[in-house]
Amino acid sequence: MTKNSQKINAKIFYENKQIINTYSIKFIALFVDSSLSWNKNIAHLMSTLTTAYYGICFFKPFVNQETLSKFNFSYVHSIFMVTFSWGIHNIVIVSSR
Repeated sequence: MTKNSQKINAKIFYENKQIINTYSIKFIALFVDSSLSWNKNIAHLMSTLTTAYYGICFFKPFVNQETLSKFNFSYVHSIFMVTFSWGIHNIVIVSSR
C-alpha cells in the first residue's frame, strides 16, 4: 500500500459464500502477498538454502567430492530452477491472459 492509499474492507461473495481475504498465498512455488514484495520469497529461499548448506557440511567428511557435487546439483540447483525459472515463467503466462 502506498502512503496515501486507504485500506478497503470489502466483503466479496461467490455463490452465496464469502471469499476470505488473505494477505499471502503460495502460488506455483512463489509466495504472492498483498504488497507484491519479494521478502517472503527471499526468506523462504534463504531457509531452504541454509538447510541445503547444512546437509553439505554434515556429509562432507563422509563422502567424496563427486557425491557432494551430485547433491549440490540435484538439490540446491533444483531449488533455484523451481523458484526462479518455473515459477516466474508460469506467472508470466497467467498474467498475460
